[in-house]
Amino acid sequence: MAEKDVHVDFTKAAVLEPMPAPGPYLFVISAFEWGTSAAGAKKVHCEYTVVDPEKYAKRKVFDDISVENEYTLGRLMSLLIASGEKKEDLEKPTYKVPATDKMLGRQFTGFVTIRESEDYGDRNQMRRVRPASAYEAGPETEF
Repeated sequence: MAEKDVHVDFTKAAVLEPMPAPGPYLFVISAFEWGTSAAGAKKVHCEYTVVDPEKYAKRKVFDDISVENEYTLGRLMSLLIASGEKKEDLEKPTYKVPATDKMLGRQFTGFVTIRESEDYGDRNQMRRVRPASAYEAGPETEF
């Protein structure tokens, strides 16, 4: 079927605003895929899905983490520890990152920032991660 003059009524389109920063939010790892950046660096693409608070459940935060510099390696290390890996294991030069299927479904506590963009719209960005056991949505949390 050829697409000719497709008309769409966007007057009822819902545009999601970023979640309030910083959180906390309880996330589950819903994607963990190895790939290459546009610059040719090895990276892992992560997708985190909110579990709690319920008001933001199923919202997603995306993160591409390069494994070719010390700063982004620190981000990946923090994610792995927060999602259940042992720090002493990661400090071994022979450490092997768990396979994708072993990463999916792991939970962690995440704190976000809001990345502002006039071109693409504001969006959340992961700021820091902690173990799921650190999650506590209390009355002081503004949701």
